[in-house]
Amino acid sequence: MKRLVLCALIGGGIGAGVAFTRSDPTSGESEASNGMTNAAMTGVAGGALVGFVLDRRAKRKRKASALVGYADKARPKVDAAVEAAFSAAEVALPIIEARASAARERAKETAAQAAGVAKERAAEASAAARDKAAETAIHARHVAAERADLARHKVKKSGHSKAAKALDLLPV
Repeated sequence: MKRLVLCALIGGGIGAGVAFTRSDPTSGESEASNGMTNAAMTGVAGGALVGFVLDRRAKRKRKASALVGYADKARPKVDAAVEAAFSAAEVALPIIEARASAARERAKETAAQAAGVAKERAAEASAAARDKAAETAIHARHVAAERADLARHKVKKSGHSKAAKALDLLPV
């Protein structure tokens, strides 16, 4: 605001001075007075515009310098916080490594136990499958023997001697 008023006054003075030097001394007083007033007002407006622009620039620079000042004030605290974080990390690292190693060992033990349980269950499942396969084979053999007997009986009834001899050769 200070620059705006100051530049407006200077602009008005310059405008009036220019109007005075350009004025014709032979012309009437009121005509010269109007010209000087118009020139002074134009100078005031121009000076006010220049002052306004200078005020805005100064305000922006003040804000920027204030931010830099705050950053300079905060820098030691930020540096201290970073140092504290690094020292905390140095203290925590061995603890974290020890816990990770313990977790790794527990995971190995658990995996070994799971492998043992899986092996036992696989053995049980294979024994059950073997028993079931044996039962199925016995049943299939009985069914095959019955069908072979039926076929022999039908062939003997029908009088095909060669087919009957072939069926007698079956191991069932």
